[in-house]
Amino acid sequence: MSKVYKQSVRDVWLQADEFKDWLRKDLTDSTRAYCSYCNCGLTAKLCDLRAHASTKKHKGALIGFAQKEKIDFGQTPSKTTEQEVALCLFVAKHTSIAPINHLGSLCQTKFSDSITASRIKLHRTKCTYIIKNVLAPHFREDLRNDIGSAKFSLILDESTDIRCTKLLGVVIKYVSVERGVMVSMFLSLISLESGDSFSIVEGIKQELRNWNLDLVNLVGNGTDNANFMNGSNQSVYTEMKKVAPSLLLIKCVCHSVQLAVNHACKHCFPQGLEYLIYGTYNWFAKSSSRQIAYNRIYQCLNDEKVYINIKNPSCLSVIPLLYYHF
Repeated sequence: MSKVYKQSVRDVWLQADEFKDWLRKDLTDSTRAYCSYCNCGLTAKLCDLRAHASTKKHKGALIGFAQKEKIDFGQTPSKTTEQEVALCLFVAKHTSIAPINHLGSLCQTKFSDSITASRIKLHRTKCTYIIKNVLAPHFREDLRNDIGSAKFSLILDESTDIRCTKLLGVVIKYVSVERGVMVSMFLSLISLESGDSFSIVEGIKQELRNWNLDLVNLVGNGTDNANFMNGSNQSVYTEMKKVAPSLLLIKCVCHSVQLAVNHACKHCFPQGLEYLIYGTYNWFAKSSSRQIAYNRIYQCLNDEKVYINIKNPSCLSVIPLLYYHF
């Protein structure tokens, strides 16, 4: 019996003009696609995707999601539009999108004496699409123009979200000629197929191509002290250095200090000291009854003074190193 071939969602489909606005990968099944407009799953076949795009259901959803009025930052928008964009920008920077449902209604009712504020119609769907389709492209283009052809450095850190999807956070650091300052700016969050060095390097290369940035201009790479990040053989640093010969490796100072502290503790302090410090914090930190008992003992021993919280050992890790040095 011949093996049945199962088509997976291709990245080139996600970038195609006919699919990029609504087609997504199904995170639970690589052979399934997802329509963000219709909130439904699809078979990962090109003919099925095009057939879905021509259905009445999808066309109706497309009308609802279509942006009827684009904001041109080169021209002066209406006062109401300016207020809506300002609220969306505030939400994007300081809070989640959900409260905008109540904030938009609040502006209509409590600022009714203002004609422009009373016309605000902003809920989470509209707010989401203003952030994604108006503000994000504008600031992305502004950041790209500010970087220009300057040399830049990348700060990398890998993480995993609650869906067990591997993500790589990328921060870019460069000198802004226009503003005359050193700028550190979040660049992107890259989804990785796996957490090995080759997947990370390919993800970085693809993201830099999306930003139209030349990897040759990369002069610095800041990472933690993981071996696959900065090791001497087949690490992220060694693979990127093949393309950017002048690349410098900048290890995380916090990780380096932690390694030095651990080394000092192992050779200069009793073996059980570190365990005692961590165990003491863990014993009291997560129990209110134990904290109450600790408070009573502390006040009894210190003439009714207000007790001092037991600090997390990570905040005190530099103390043994300083003690060892002096």
